Amino acid sequence: MKPRSASLKTDLEARYGLVMSATEIGEAIGIRSRSSLDRWMRAEEKEGLPLLRFASRKGRFVLTADLANWLVRKRQSTAGK
Repeated sequence: MKPRSASLKTDLEARYGLVMSATEIGEAIGIRSRSSLDRWMRAEEKEGLPLLRFASRKGRFVLTADLANWLVRKRQSTAGK
């Protein structure tokens, strides 16, 4: 894990734990409306963000480490554009 993603992972895990709910994902990335978050999640799941679904729970979840790594990759891919 790269230093930037390790630091982000540590910060996110301290705040949200190892697994983040859809509401927490929205809070972390700054999406407030549920409909916007749903659209974002559908699009990003196709782009490689591994979202989780559990039979006994409603909604979608993500491992905090996966979100941290995904955010860093997204930043690197858009840097300089």
